[in-house]
Amino acid sequence: MAESLSYAQSLRVVGQDLDALGVDSFELAKCGDDYIVWPAEFTRKPSAKKGFLSKITQKIVEHDDSNEEIPDRLYFAPAQIVWSDIQRRLKRQSDSPSDRRDRSFLLRVLGDYLDRKNADQFTISCF
Repeated sequence: MAESLSYAQSLRVVGQDLDALGVDSFELAKCGDDYIVWPAEFTRKPSAKKGFLSKITQKIVEHDDSNEEIPDRLYFAPAQIVWSDIQRRLKRQSDSPSDRRDRSFLLRVLGDYLDRKNADQFTISCF
């Protein structure tokens, strides 16, 4: 069984995933235990920082995924959120600390508010 995360924790991780995809505008809804996101922009922004492995893979398979379309809906189940959070925590241990005020911060603050209000279902629009 997956670890239960607060809205603040879950929405922070969802925000980090949306940042990684380059999604700026979206609508997010809580549906049961899952979160569903409808991105307003359907193309991924080119990554400013492409890793060495990504560059080599692109050369080998002659495929550039920076312009691939993002699906019209993204689903975030609790187990996926926990897994993504664990991966980011492990990565963050080796990275320098950051004090960015980004989408994940905004969603974490909204999640904290929803936790305090004992919300059950909700929708967040960010345009």
